[in-house]
Amino acid sequence: SEGIGILVALFILLLAFGSLIGAILPVLSAVISLAIGQQVVLLTANVFNVAEFAPQLAAMIGLAVGIDYALFVINRHKQAMDSGSEPRDAAAEAVRTAGRAVVFAAVTVVIALLGLFVLGIEFFYGLSIAAAATVLIMMIGATILLPAVLSLLGHKAFAIKMPWARKPKTYDPERGP
Repeated sequence: SEGIGILVALFILLLAFGSLIGAILPVLSAVISLAIGQQVVLLTANVFNVAEFAPQLAAMIGLAVGIDYALFVINRHKQAMDSGSEPRDAAAEAVRTAGRAVVFAAVTVVIALLGLFVLGIEFFYGLSIAAAATVLIMMIGATILLPAVLSLLGHKAFAIKMPWARKPKTYDPERGP
């Protein structure tokens, strides 16, 4: 089921960005973060009673928020690049602007997930911590890993254009974007 979700996300991102590399980056960031998050779920199972389906639940929540968070950052990065910023500056601007939204959203989701402790049902404790830890890992991936990759890729981050890709607005320093 995760594979189907990833393929659908790739298709939608390919339509939205019009660039193969630009579409792959948010998914790649989420998948790498998810691999780390799944290890955290396994560690959680050593401390709490964790249901058998906890890794799948954490994976689905993690993929959803991970792709979403990465999309915030990469979209802001693309806007900055389209308006004339250098890749490194665009990555920094993306973290300063969209990164704040990502951190706020992740903290909100984590608080909501940890709110399951209020119910006092032990069955939910492991699920709550596993999903919350995965969301935190996704936030870190979107605010640290992805901007670093975008900065390293430079102008190639949106390479391999699709025929339907929109042309970026040209930047004229005298008149602005």
